[in-house]
Amino acid sequence: MLMMAALAGVAAGCVAAGPAGMVRRLSAGTADAKVGMTLSVDSIDCRQDLTRMYARLWGNPNTAHRIDSLQLSAGPVLLEATDIDGVDMERWFQWEEDGVIAIEIDFGPVRELPRKMTLRAVTPKGPVVWNIERR
Repeated sequence: MLMMAALAGVAAGCVAAGPAGMVRRLSAGTADAKVGMTLSVDSIDCRQDLTRMYARLWGNPNTAHRIDSLQLSAGPVLLEATDIDGVDMERWFQWEEDGVIAIEIDFGPVRELPRKMTLRAVTPKGPVVWNIERR
């Protein structure tokens, strides 16, 4: 049974990611206070055709922000975001009263996710760097 779970992770395109290529139990660092945006990663799903990150953006309620580009550094692999749901790239968005926006970020496929990764965002308020670590 353990061998089947390991093979399922490889078949899904992500080594050592667990059942169906899903990586859970992640943590992300906070952003610079002047930029005013924090990220928490819920999970990363590795598929044969893409790598999808499920996350939440945290910010001050009723304030606006914009993300122009996202880049995931996963070991030696550098992946540009191809799509984002929850907010639009290069368009202003606003946090509601709770200050949280659920997002899904798509990147190209990756075979293996390292224990430590870095997500970089380019915004009009300055660059943001989040360090992501599997626990």
